[in-house]
Amino acid sequence: MMRRAALTVASAALYAAAFPPLALRALAWVALVPLLVALRGASVRAALGLGTLWAVVAAEGVGTWFATGVARYYDRPLALGAFCFAAVALILAAPFYAAFAATYAHLVRDSRLRALDALWVPAAWVASELARARFLVGNPWALLGYAQIGWTPLVQIADVTGVYGVTFVVAAANAAIAASLDRSIAAHVRRRGLAIATALAVATLAYGAVALGRAPLDGLPLDVAIVQASTDVGATWRPELYGAHLDDYLQLSDAALRGEHPDVVVWPESAITFFLEDEPEYRAAIARVFRGSGAQLIAGGPAHDGGDPAHARYFNSAFLIDSDASVLDRYDKVRLVPFGEYFPLPELEPLRRRFAATRTFTPGTRRAPLAHGGRAFGTVICFEAMYPELVSEQVVHGATLLVNVTNDAWMGDTSFAPLHLAIASLRAVESRRYLVRAAATGISAVIDPFGRVVAEIPAFTRGERTVRVRAIAATTFYTRRGDVFALACALATAALLMLVRPRPASSSAVRGTGAVAA
Repeated sequence: MMRRAALTVASAALYAAAFPPLALRALAWVALVPLLVALRGASVRAALGLGTLWAVVAAEGVGTWFATGVARYYDRPLALGAFCFAAVALILAAPFYAAFAATYAHLVRDSRLRALDALWVPAAWVASELARARFLVGNPWALLGYAQIGWTPLVQIADVTGVYGVTFVVAAANAAIAASLDRSIAAHVRRRGLAIATALAVATLAYGAVALGRAPLDGLPLDVAIVQASTDVGATWRPELYGAHLDDYLQLSDAALRGEHPDVVVWPESAITFFLEDEPEYRAAIARVFRGSGAQLIAGGPAHDGGDPAHARYFNSAFLIDSDASVLDRYDKVRLVPFGEYFPLPELEPLRRRFAATRTFTPGTRRAPLAHGGRAFGTVICFEAMYPELVSEQVVHGATLLVNVTNDAWMGDTSFAPLHLAIASLRAVESRRYLVRAAATGISAVIDPFGRVVAEIPAFTRGERTVRVRAIAATTFYTRRGDVFALACALATAALLMLVRPRPASSSAVRGTGAVAA
């Protein structure tokens, strides 16, 4: 059992190394092999434990920022951050990977499936990822396919399958390699599995090459400026920060407006640290910079419903603002962060925050883009960029450009920002839209419809960049149909579990001395 546990830990470490900051994406193609080897021959009960171990170690590897970020966010001891990490790993990740491990340990015993490891194993892995992304609050952070962001030809399949198609191809390679190491399987069967995995990878790359070779997508040109003031408003809405940093954003915006004359300027989440509807003087300051430019401003900030302060509802919002500082439209964040933006267990006093009235948000209900004057911006705030269904819904409602405003400042100088950007960038591929991302301390960027970075402002850098993008109206299969591929994988896995009763290999099929995990 110690050997199996060691292999599991090694697998989780390889998995984490495929993501930022190391970003050794090639490791993703073999990262699951030690885990699969460890599971071959294991009992279902042992597999549940190994899957849980893998999930916790992998979560730590791709979330090294988590404990310190939570402690900083809540202004609490590091021990609270460590406790929250353990809770998240054990509740939002471990059950799904434990289920995969048990499924694999059960089905891999059936000799009839051995030639098809490169198909049913990735389907089961995709099913576990889909469940992790959808159940409870949804935790799609660092899914296997996201490790391949940057390998542009491979990720083009996302306009049909979403991230799960990329996951499937990479998991297929892992499954075939793991099976090839098992000398109890006939050589021709092992070769067949490797051939299937290779064919999947080649077909995916060919699809990507065709997609990248197409003519540029048509759409009206639009010059968009991203503004990154690299300011930190902290984790709490302190009274002394009310209205803070507006001058920083106005100065950078003024430089952009005088230079490249953008049509739209985008500020990050929390750039506005006051209630826009209540502050005519602050709105006048914005108007002095933008008046006469014809440019619209998209900026993140708090909003309220105008009710009695004792019973008012507050929202984490993005505003579409005209050049005279009038609010044209508003999007309220739909997917709030538990314990960070709302309290599912408010009786837990250690998780309460100072000035909770303006940090205990109400989820928005409208899932339409920010729109005015023929422009429609599919807008998501911070972690909402992890949920492709939120983006797809806005595209279906007419969004021709994607905007992601975020504030990653509370995480500090960690690997969080590059992975957050990588995850968000796949939304551009899935919908074939430009994605404009403004982050308080970075990384701000413009991503083209093929997932390539067109412009970038590095983390913890003050600056502004203006880029010409196109407002694209065409829709993709993924936008229209969503996760049908992943759902098909989940249904196929469920069918196998119901219909297949593992049957060991006959003696004539056995070659060698036994499985490597024995």
